[in-house]
Amino acid sequence: MLQLFREKRKNLKWVLWFVILALSGSMLLFFVADPTGGQGLAMGDVARVGDSRISVNEFRRAYSNMIDRLRQQMGRTPERDFLKQLQIDRQVLNQLVSDYAISDEAVRLGLTASPEEIFQEIRSYPAFQDENQRFIGMELYRDFVVRLNYTLPEFEGLLGRMIQARKLRRMLTDTIEASDSDVRQEFLDQNLEVKGRYVAFSSELLQPEIVAKEDLEAYFEENKLRFQGSEKRQAKVLTVEVKPTDVEVSQADIEALADETPDSVRISQVLIPFGDDESAARSQAQEVLALAKGGADFAQLAADHSQDDTSKANGGDIGFIRKGDREATFEQIAFGLEKGQLGEIARTSQGFHIIKVTDVQASQNRAIAEFQARQVKANAEARDLIDLVIGELEGGADLSTAAERHGLTPTLTDFFGPEDTVPGTTAPLTFSQEIFALAEGGRTKPFKHGTSRYFVAELAAVRPPSEVSLDEVRDEVMTEYQKEKGDELARTSAEQFGQSVKAEGADFLKVAQDQGLAITSTEFFKRAAPTMIDDTLKFSPPLKDQAFEMEVGDVTTAIRIAENYVVFQLMEKSPIDEGKFEQDRETIRLNLTERRRSDFFNGYVTKVRERLDREAKIQINQELLDDLTS
Repeated sequence: MLQLFREKRKNLKWVLWFVILALSGSMLLFFVADPTGGQGLAMGDVARVGDSRISVNEFRRAYSNMIDRLRQQMGRTPERDFLKQLQIDRQVLNQLVSDYAISDEAVRLGLTASPEEIFQEIRSYPAFQDENQRFIGMELYRDFVVRLNYTLPEFEGLLGRMIQARKLRRMLTDTIEASDSDVRQEFLDQNLEVKGRYVAFSSELLQPEIVAKEDLEAYFEENKLRFQGSEKRQAKVLTVEVKPTDVEVSQADIEALADETPDSVRISQVLIPFGDDESAARSQAQEVLALAKGGADFAQLAADHSQDDTSKANGGDIGFIRKGDREATFEQIAFGLEKGQLGEIARTSQGFHIIKVTDVQASQNRAIAEFQARQVKANAEARDLIDLVIGELEGGADLSTAAERHGLTPTLTDFFGPEDTVPGTTAPLTFSQEIFALAEGGRTKPFKHGTSRYFVAELAAVRPPSEVSLDEVRDEVMTEYQKEKGDELARTSAEQFGQSVKAEGADFLKVAQDQGLAITSTEFFKRAAPTMIDDTLKFSPPLKDQAFEMEVGDVTTAIRIAENYVVFQLMEKSPIDEGKFEQDRETIRLNLTERRRSDFFNGYVTKVRERLDREAKIQINQELLDDLTS
């Protein structure tokens, strides 16, 4: 047993890393903005998330594990300056914060990890099993955990959060599947290659070297506001928060939002293609449907009659489909059925389908419906409060007086410009633009930002712009004039070249040679490849969007890529290897589905973090964090 303990000790740190990565592998790293400086935190807390604390010991342990991982990757101990440059301390803390935020959200939605589930998780790890795959016992297990600088509650809390994250992810993403068309497109993006040739017109090389005095003066007069100090404004801003957690909702409110319409259904089918005689195919489909309605085993019917080679081996099961995955005639029947029901025959471009729904997943669960009900009610209450303040304003009160009558306090911003967001708020630039549209003493209408806040602003002061002469900014004006003229000439030249090539009977190569233009040929490139095509085309998403939809010989319009305008002609497309597609189809489907599930979950976690930030439920002790890593 001692030997077993020694052998497992060697690998236990990697087991722990597996646990940590399993917990956080599909989450994003979020950088904490506007730290609180530690207000409301206990002396030994690096951070708090809701009711959970991140202690100094927990942070140090996670930070040490990250350093060990970097050491393994780099083959040496990373230097302190390197760690500071990558902000490793913030990455580690933010991952911990995200883990606890997900746990907080899971609890809010009623997803917990029972002691039995945690113990089963422990028993499932080989490091905690003997040679007969039996649990090694509490004594050795406790020794393992202690040697990793964990207490048993800390380690089992980590496992509990992992279980909660897994449950939450499954609840939110298990119905997300990649459709057949998505899989096909993904295969093409990864495998289809094209090559072509192009002519590039450089806006930098076409900039005029000599600019007439009168042209520069006219340009300055037309664009004078760009070169002088802009007007600055100051405003009083009232913020009303939308707080879903502060309101109570009834079961009726929840039921009203709980959409029971299927968002995805699991289908088994028998497919009868048209063949040479559509009427005969329909008759066969009707016979199969009659057998199914008569109680015949559907899986056996699929095996005997279906011409869908992929699904017939699985009893006709094609898995879950979501709305938009299939042709309308197919979906009209499939989404009108309840679990276990047979549908009438659906005619599609593939043939006739006998459809059976074997499972149904609703688009929303009750927990999400409850949150939405709270959001609706909190939003209504916030809007009612805003309307009360507006009523006071329309009665002649100023913003401060009106707000104070309803327990609110507006803030006076610093001066800001038309290209700045409003200081001290999270509102976007459009709110700033509304303030710059106000006359003296005016106020904005209630401005809603996302689902969390309403703003009302009252113009407090205006600081006019400062005048400048051409002589004061001549160099800046000259630079901007040359850039604009070079860009205009490059675009016009590219458009004219493209029009000449597209003229009837014109030839790309001949037109370019007649105009003395250089033609560059590319190597084969793929749409999904992250490598540069060449130094001029670079990664070129705009070019790829067009090139992979073109036929050989087609010519693009003028495309701007960095400082160039490019006209591209497609010369070759690689053949599509249908055998490889069939071989890779399911692997691509799995990978694409997993990526989409991860993307959705990451977006959801982002929203959770934003909500907790708004509710001041995430607090960071920045001073302590700096001390720990200095």
